[in-house]
Amino acid sequence: MSLAREVGRSIRALRRRRGLTQAALAERIDRSEVALRAIERGASAPSFATLERLVQALDVPAAGLFPPLRKGDDARPETERRAREVAAVTALAHSFDDPDLALALALLGAVAEAASAPPNPMSASRAVLGESRKPSLVSGSPSGRAARTASTASSLAQPASPTLT
Repeated sequence: MSLAREVGRSIRALRRRRGLTQAALAERIDRSEVALRAIERGASAPSFATLERLVQALDVPAAGLFPPLRKGDDARPETERRAREVAAVTALAHSFDDPDLALALALLGAVAEAASAPPNPMSASRAVLGESRKPSLVSGSPSGRAARTASTASSLAQPASPTLT
């Protein structure tokens, strides 16, 4: 089955699950009923602009419009979960005002930086020597990357104190 037909079937199924008629969905995405019917049949492939409108109108992540991955597609099994989580982060970001959006971006940057930090060489040497590692959380206190991330995030969240001259 062609991708256009599979996407069309997904759109039709989502529309029906939401209790929408073709006319109602067509109005929400600013397209004609004829165009929506062609998309649902797979006779026409939606543009990116139409896909974006469908995602919003049907309240699904973009990946939800496409068929699920099949075994052997050389894709990670967590792709669908990741797409949902990225969509959730994006939806949250849209609700932020400018200062909160800047803070969120700084926090995500700190998390990314901590995640890409090189591992502690001492932990590798302990593993080679057969020494056991301590648990990463001791009485609720994070260590390693989690501690660096929490520390950076905490410092970013603190309002700047005025300096006296």
